[in-house]
Amino acid sequence: MTASAGEPLGDVARTLLLCRVGADPNKGRLANAVIALSRRAAGRIYLRRYPSRHPASRPEIDAWEVPTAAARLWEEIPGEAGALLARIALSLSRERG
Repeated sequence: MTASAGEPLGDVARTLLLCRVGADPNKGRLANAVIALSRRAAGRIYLRRYPSRHPASRPEIDAWEVPTAAARLWEEIPGEAGALLARIALSLSRERG
């Protein structure tokens, strides 16, 4: 999914999602673990710095997690479905309280 116009917070949510899910089936478990740690660290830094440039609250960003994960699921990236469905379920369970 690529877009040239739309809600900037959707872009933030997609960037964070890409920092949280996915594995390269051509890499070994150790390499994927190191990559996942690096991506999570990058996601935390991005999330800390984004609001200083573009005011946004965490709940505003989180509101885009389900639609962004659903769109990514539609892309049918090999090996991502389980993680995406888990993120969607977690996000929906948080919304319900």
